[in-house]
Amino acid sequence: MNTPFPPILYSRHAIKTGLACALAYGVSSLLGSSYPVWAVISFIVAMQNPSVAESLQASVQRFTGMALGAIVGIALSLVFTHPENILWIACIIFVVNGAGSYFFRYGARYMLASIAATIVLLVGHIQAHSTVEAATRFGLTLIWEIALGVGLAAAVSMLLWPVRLGDTLKDDLRTQYAMVVDHLNAIARAYAANQTLSPKILVGLIQKLLRNRDRLTAASRHEAFLYNEDVSVLDNRIVTLNRSVTILRILLDALDDGEEDERRPVMPEKVEAVVAQVNAAITRYGVTGSPADPAVRDGMAAAIATCRAAMEQLYHEDSRDIPTRSLVRAVSFFRLLNQLAVMYQPQTLLHETGGAKG
Repeated sequence: MNTPFPPILYSRHAIKTGLACALAYGVSSLLGSSYPVWAVISFIVAMQNPSVAESLQASVQRFTGMALGAIVGIALSLVFTHPENILWIACIIFVVNGAGSYFFRYGARYMLASIAATIVLLVGHIQAHSTVEAATRFGLTLIWEIALGVGLAAAVSMLLWPVRLGDTLKDDLRTQYAMVVDHLNAIARAYAANQTLSPKILVGLIQKLLRNRDRLTAASRHEAFLYNEDVSVLDNRIVTLNRSVTILRILLDALDDGEEDERRPVMPEKVEAVVAQVNAAITRYGVTGSPADPAVRDGMAAAIATCRAAMEQLYHEDSRDIPTRSLVRAVSFFRLLNQLAVMYQPQTLLHETGGAKG
């Protein structure tokens, strides 16, 4: 996962990575390690991303994969003793790395395991053509060095300028809800001007949505035990955002319903009024994530009342003088906006998540 962060966070991350790499080398050397380079490399790999969650995730993946590979390398050295034939060594490496590549689909740790097993085998073979003692010694040292490196990485990530993935996800969700508001405004203006909009305007927002779920999963797995984070609130905000974008896509289709000469805007001022009410509530929800917030609850309730009054008027008063295509388009708009507003009502969100999310 590659999560974008503000430049200032990358600057801090660069400083603490450089300092901690020196620390990893110093600690490993003071402990008398023969291969301090592996502690430093493991640290760098685990610290590729500034966030605590992704750093811990990389640390666990790095350690489990490399430790598994070292154990496999030692085991192979015990089974295939004295393989002085280079071709024989090459065949073993072929099988090990082929298996790692095959199981890579289940996780990157299996590729790391094949790499570690290969290193253990080769070091044992190069240092002495009796692989058992050399490979075992190096394999155990490798496990220790990797444990040291990833342990230091986890400690530095949590203690020095920690970057919580949950916090950055909240900031990005706020931005994405603001994008929903902008798109709704654009749709309302296009409706009033009897224009259409390309569905491609949602591409940027949809691309952002695709990363939200993975980031929430990483935060819940690797940060929930460190910080007091209500993951269910974030989950509800992601679900609501996804459904809001679905409504936007349908609104764009309704906007393009029929040829230009077959339609005309009906009650554009009412549409703009509803959109203004909805947008104010969505903006607030993007900040607080609480459907019980009075600004969210009352704003959406007002939007629902406006939508229903407009539809009632269309059904009984104005429909006789409105062309069928224009009437269908107007009713579709008010129904969709009503559905969007209902989606943010506390009782709807509570029903979806099974509990209070305020």
